[in-house]
Amino acid sequence: MPANGQPTYQELLARINALELERSQPKSSITVTIGEKGGISVSGTGRFPITQYAEQWFKFLDGIGYSYSGTGIDLRRQVATHLSKGEVKVKGSKDESAESILKRSMALGHEVLAKLNAASIPVAVAPVAPAATAQPVKA
Repeated sequence: MPANGQPTYQELLARINALELERSQPKSSITVTIGEKGGISVSGTGRFPITQYAEQWFKFLDGIGYSYSGTGIDLRRQVATHLSKGEVKVKGSKDESAESILKRSMALGHEVLAKLNAASIPVAVAPVAPAATAQPVKA
């Protein structure tokens, strides 16, 4: 910097180039949080977080084609697990009690988990002994 404390033209250009490069780099820090009212917020995708209730996330995943056997299964399982524990809630009406919302939330979580478990394919299957070496079980 010169004696007058002002940056030179080359320093300003270097700073502008550095800022443009920084801005062009995608931000990879996506965070998921559960709010006080039971909504699920995803931050880091844009200027504002995306906050929806559990059934809205399920509807979104269904709408974009995530099936129970597809890549959306982990997000579904996470949301359903939190639902079944009562940590995440479904959207309730103004006159619905908090207890009723909690019961509906937990029931939906258990229902979705049951569907996921029924649709899941085991990764590893235990070896089965050949029929010739298998021993009958006496009752």
